Amino acid sequence: MKTSLLMAVFGLSICGVGAPKMPRMPSLKEGVWLIRSQTIQHPSEEKAEGGGTVCQKADWNNGPMKVKAPRGKCKYAIESGAAKQKYQILCTASEVVIKITETREVIDENSERTVVDISYDPPANGSTGKTLISEGTFVSACPAGVKPGSEMPDGTFAEKAGK
Repeated sequence: MKTSLLMAVFGLSICGVGAPKMPRMPSLKEGVWLIRSQTIQHPSEEKAEGGGTVCQKADWNNGPMKVKAPRGKCKYAIESGAAKQKYQILCTASEVVIKITETREVIDENSERTVVDISYDPPANGSTGKTLISEGTFVSACPAGVKPGSEMPDGTFAEKAGK
């Protein structure tokens, strides 16, 4: 499961080519991670939750982030600290202003949190945006014989490097 990265890619996939790269974060442990996610739709505040376990490669939180974009004008801003990053994109595409703010935080080598806020002005299909929250917690070493990128005994998957 790539919850953090999927949320980031979902949000960032709608904005401009040439966005600056995120600075490196402190590394996270290799092993089994419990990932919990929540999506909150706005303005209804309807919530959806999910989660799962993944055998991750060490430093998995520093994979490259690729940004693709439709036509439009985008502005970017990055704030970075020792273990916290904030990435903001403001784009105008087809007369819709899209604002994406991603905040990533490495709490310690055993836990991380990512929040992505997306807003549309004017609303798109009745939605003013959504908030995506992902929290990851280190559980243990990967099971014997399981390496990142291979299937785990319980049928879940192990994360491949750089994905």
